[in-house]
Amino acid sequence: MTNADEIRPDFIDFEPETPELRRRYDALKKARLGEGWLLGRRTRYILVGAAGLIGFVVAGSLSITEPVTTPLATRALLALLAFLGLGWMVFATWMLARHRGDYPAERAMAFQIALAFALIATVGLGAAASALHKEAAAAPMLLASLGFTLLAGFGLIGARIQQAELSIQEQLLHLELRLSGSPNGPKHRS
Repeated sequence: MTNADEIRPDFIDFEPETPELRRRYDALKKARLGEGWLLGRRTRYILVGAAGLIGFVVAGSLSITEPVTTPLATRALLALLAFLGLGWMVFATWMLARHRGDYPAERAMAFQIALAFALIATVGLGAAASALHKEAAAAPMLLASLGFTLLAGFGLIGARIQQAELSIQEQLLHLELRLSGSPNGPKHRS
């Protein structure tokens, strides 16, 4: 479990003494750590990594074991999907190894990767459908892929908004503490 000591170093570096500032400080700290989520940080990334590994193994083994008569476009698409699964596994492993604890930044990074992967999958599906002359058959998959692209895009916008809101709240809290004249104000900020 991530604790307050693992928050990024430039996070709130003071302990407010007034009850109202203390309440807001604790709310910000919980938001930065992602404590409002059902699953803990570690469990989330283990699940993402396991899903990526499963996708890599399934799509990769299908890509390798398909008969020679399978069109090259289909095999290339399966290989592409395998590498996307591998990408999620690497991302989850990297996040678990970092122990950083800045949930909004991690969320934005995950949505950036999801958006890039959804765009790559959409282009790959479109190229494979075009190469195989099966545009009509691939239409439902392309629509689903476009839906995932939109979902990732909206998720990224929401994550960026959350980051901005928390940053503004943190700056306001710093300012209020500085104005209150508390001796426990920010130690190294100008």
